[in-house]
Amino acid sequence: MLPNEAWEYVFKKRNRLVQFARKVDLYEYQKHPSNEIIRGVLENTGLTIPIQWSRQSGKTEAVVGTVAFLMIFYHELCRKFDLPKTNEFNIGIFAPRLEQAKTDFDRLKEYKRVFEYYGLEMVEANGNTIRLNNKTSCFCFTASPTSSPESKTLNLIILEEAQGLLDFKIENAILPMGSNTNATVVYIGTAGYRRCKFYTHIQQRQSFVYNHEGVIMEKRKRYEDDQNPIHLNYEKYVEEQKREITEDAFKTQYALEWVLERGQYITYERLTSLFKTYEIPESMGKTQTCYAGIDWGKGVDSTVLTIINFECQVIYWREWLGDDYTNQVMDVMRLLQNKFKGVRVIYSDSSATQDQVNDFFERILISNGVTTQVFRVNFSTMKDFMVKAADGLMRDVLITPDTTQPPKLQLPEAWQGPEKERFIRQMVDLQKDIRPNGQWDVRAPEGRDYHDDMPMSLFLACLAFARSGEEYTPMIA
Repeated sequence: MLPNEAWEYVFKKRNRLVQFARKVDLYEYQKHPSNEIIRGVLENTGLTIPIQWSRQSGKTEAVVGTVAFLMIFYHELCRKFDLPKTNEFNIGIFAPRLEQAKTDFDRLKEYKRVFEYYGLEMVEANGNTIRLNNKTSCFCFTASPTSSPESKTLNLIILEEAQGLLDFKIENAILPMGSNTNATVVYIGTAGYRRCKFYTHIQQRQSFVYNHEGVIMEKRKRYEDDQNPIHLNYEKYVEEQKREITEDAFKTQYALEWVLERGQYITYERLTSLFKTYEIPESMGKTQTCYAGIDWGKGVDSTVLTIINFECQVIYWREWLGDDYTNQVMDVMRLLQNKFKGVRVIYSDSSATQDQVNDFFERILISNGVTTQVFRVNFSTMKDFMVKAADGLMRDVLITPDTTQPPKLQLPEAWQGPEKERFIRQMVDLQKDIRPNGQWDVRAPEGRDYHDDMPMSLFLACLAFARSGEEYTPMIA
């Protein structure tokens, strides 16, 4: 739409803004995607732009510089080049977790003095909104499984950590915000472990992919030009990461290679279909049979207790951060003693060094008169049976060619909040690899942001239920 000379003017203007604001010159791998975002917004062609940047390579600098530039100059440039524009210009930044979206948001606040230099007043509202008095705004939202981001009319939609966003959330809650403006949609992230909209766009569209090798090469070239050793720091950082993190984590986060050998254990749609409305009791007496599973936290993981009743309904979750096993054991003992007296058996994680915890756990129960049996489960020998038992409880059962029984397992629709969000995220992230011998290897993806404490606690409780299932005969409609 615009001649090349006009775009050269626009992009030089962006370069000068970032240099003035941040005292840095963008690399080419930062400029090219930024150019495409600016072009998409000003031409209003409804572009979808997938971008993969190697971790810690300067993605935030490029994104925030682009956002700030558009907030300052959108209306001015549209007038200058006689381009159609909206009266208000709004940007939405979304990420799986709020702190991820706020990384961009907090960096954008550092442009306050720059906004003021251009005669613009910046107002921050609600901890997630930045408004300028030229009718431009930027909002940041969490797009976690249970979140309900406030609907806005957006000209530019930025999906951060897109490899971790759920397609259902993107399609139903986010993209409609750009329908009235033919918004430019930008997917930004690394590689991941499951097929998703981001992966599909990377494969099918013109995309920008800058892995660690490409980034290092460009930084070396910049060093040759100006002899500033700061350009070599990233290469040193990446070499350290090669030693510090697992092979799969390095592949996805830095080499930008998608690791799709493993399939998803359960899809978001099938998981959410298990959430039902039912009464959650405050306590369960001795005659009210229920079962429990406990996954003891190791390292950065949490300890999680899950209790299900004789109808295979989850009635209690509890999470403890850290590995203070003494207090955790005492808390569980008091729960069994006072609130959930009907727990017949706890299937307890005994992997790695957890047998010592279970020894202490059993002594505490016995010494306090709690008759709940502790059955130790070593994941190395019983995990295949455990995850398959849970999978069976989460699927329809064919009774006759024309009759199916719905899944036995039910999850409480009434529970809300971060605990439920973590549970859904961990369940959806779980990967399933079927080995040649038919065994299922189910685990969280590699990387510090992935955990499986909540699923494993649920699976342990499901195993306890499945092994005592003869006590419960479900009604078949």
